Amino acid sequence: AFPNDDVLRVLAEEGAHFEVASTGELASLSRLGIDTSACLHTHPVKRVKDIEQALEFGVRRFVFGHSEELRKLAPFADDIELALRVGYRAEQAIVQLANKFGCAPDEAPSLLREAANLGIKVTGITFHVGSQSLDSSGHVAAIKQATELLNAFPMLTALDIGGGFPVNYECPVPAIDDYCAPICEALAAIPDHIRIIAEP
Repeated sequence: AFPNDDVLRVLAEEGAHFEVASTGELASLSRLGIDTSACLHTHPVKRVKDIEQALEFGVRRFVFGHSEELRKLAPFADDIELALRVGYRAEQAIVQLANKFGCAPDEAPSLLREAANLGIKVTGITFHVGSQSLDSSGHVAAIKQATELLNAFPMLTALDIGGGFPVNYECPVPAIDDYCAPICEALAAIPDHIRIIAEP
């Protein structure tokens, strides 16, 4: 989404990893000498060719949000691990994403069990409450719901809280420290062994 070589280099030098949704993005990172094996592939609907190409770049972590995508990934079960994308809503987000991406929260347990039955390793929960979310209550609610899944399914060891943190485009927004304080408080209740990822 930000195909600027200088920005990508600086982010890599600062220790950031990358979330990708296309082979083109992986190629850009690879061309710059950035380790693509650390990438998280989050495209919600992938062609088999997309999966195969990502594997060629060393990507092993993918996201799924419904049974059809899970069955598409099943043939690669020995080489991948997945995160389940859950569509938690944040009514105050200017751009809603739960309408398009992720399973309904009440579908998550059955999808996790389906993955286990297919022999696919699922290690995380991921969500994105929506872009330009004007207060952090949506993140906090999503974290609390995701924590219930993390506690119920011991194989889950990661939580990706997505992005959506607001910037001052057309209306005033809270300072980032104020915005994130309730998020940090909610994350403090998560067990210590859970890896926490964000996509600012």
